[in-house]
Amino acid sequence: MEIVIDIPDNEYELLQRGTTIGSGVDADSCLRTYILNGTVLPKGHSDLIDRNVALNLYKPSNVSDKQWSETTLAKSVNNAPTVIPADKGE
Repeated sequence: MEIVIDIPDNEYELLQRGTTIGSGVDADSCLRTYILNGTVLPKGHSDLIDRNVALNLYKPSNVSDKQWSETTLAKSVNNAPTVIPADKGE
């Protein structure tokens, strides 16, 4: 089973050092919560790629962004199901 988990940066650093997180909460308890709240990847999933990178690889240089967005390939990529939501770089 493959699971994607989201752990706050500061808590991840504490976990790496093996220290407690918060007021008397142990690392095992926190890890359990993060894992249980993770995103389970579906069996048989294909490679997880960045849509924008994929689209830019195939966009001809002589085609406008608007024209490109209306192509069958671009529509297919943009309408593919989301497995893991995008990280907006918080």
